[in-house]
Amino acid sequence: MKCSQCKIDKLSNEFPSSPVTERCIHVSSHCLRCLVQSLDKQNEDEYHCPGCKAALNNEEVVRWRQRLDKASFKLNVDKLGRRHLANIENVDNNEEIVQQGNIYVVLLNGEKIVVDYEKVPTVVALRQAIRTKKKIEVTKQKLVYNGVELKDHADDNNRHKNLVEYGIRANSHIQLMVILYEITEKETIKDLVFDLDWGFPNDQTVDYLDGTCFAYTGNKYWRKYDYQSQHYPSTPNTRHSGDVLNRATRRGHHQITSKLDELPENVTHLYFILSAWNSPSIGCYKTPTFSLLDKEHPDKNLCRYELENVAHSKAVIMCSVARAGTKWNVYIVGTESAGNAKDYRPIEQKIQTMDGLF
Repeated sequence: MKCSQCKIDKLSNEFPSSPVTERCIHVSSHCLRCLVQSLDKQNEDEYHCPGCKAALNNEEVVRWRQRLDKASFKLNVDKLGRRHLANIENVDNNEEIVQQGNIYVVLLNGEKIVVDYEKVPTVVALRQAIRTKKKIEVTKQKLVYNGVELKDHADDNNRHKNLVEYGIRANSHIQLMVILYEITEKETIKDLVFDLDWGFPNDQTVDYLDGTCFAYTGNKYWRKYDYQSQHYPSTPNTRHSGDVLNRATRRGHHQITSKLDELPENVTHLYFILSAWNSPSIGCYKTPTFSLLDKEHPDKNLCRYELENVAHSKAVIMCSVARAGTKWNVYIVGTESAGNAKDYRPIEQKIQTMDGLF
């Protein structure tokens, strides 16, 4: 695996085994040495992940320095003979070292799937292992390692591609995006509907569980649709309902609709977000429900997610609808975040960490 900073091919155990901070969800492409060197050059009150700029606190930085100090690959060269040093320098040739152990498949919500590396030599075998462990169909899996999407077969023939061809070794972390639905030209959805319903909290006050849509052009934020920014003249067929409250039943409702085929061609991503307004977390609202569906086929839910999983979060990026050539793919995200409709900046920062995944 090649470090994106020093450009040197290194063993997987020379890279961080987890995201740099809980506030970023990507797997670090910096080796452990380069990560710590980057942190050492930063101001103490401005520590951040070198990949996505997510903030780190002092305790997290100290832990990374300690991990580097205790790393198994940091050997005292002065105490080694010439023969032992040669063995270390050529460690990439030692198949026993790089082939034993586990690899880790990481979902966008941070969940890890542990797979025995020796049992999955190919991408096809890895997909089957994920299917066995998580019941995710192989056709719904998008796997990315070091910024490259894993393909099942070589371009020139039908040969199964091996994981080692992508530089994947034991202890590697691979990102998994789950494709929930494909919207092709033949299945053009006239009205994509994000429907959100919630009950007011127990303290008898009116409160809002906000549904928001962020539109992106590539990795650049374009505009939002929320209770304030309900529609724009240039995109009249994408709009937000605004707050719809029933004080008698103590429930609220938000709905966002969009005609995908009428969006500007440079719009590539829609992110659908839930966030708590005054309450400290999503779990404070009674029986919240959401669905993403085709208005003409309301019985077919394009995105399912158990909100109980994010009950303690202030906000969650529920799903992404991403343009892929002439079609759109619906991905489950389920990534928790700080921020809400009063201050979207933490949510925007979290989305920036997903650049290139969809």
